[in-house]
Amino acid sequence: MNEIQAEKKPLSQDFTIKPLLKFAFPTIVMMLIMALIFLYRNKDRYHYV
Repeated sequence: MNEIQAEKKPLSQDFTIKPLLKFAFPTIVMMLIMALIFLYRNKDRYHYV
């Protein structure tokens, strides 16, 4: 793909794992923190399940 096409279609570029992880890392961390908070707050409610 030449540079002119890459400028017109920014999503058609080749992605590597590093930029994708850099983009998704804050969301992953937030999900883990929210899951831990949920488990901590509801530990008594689901104790007998």
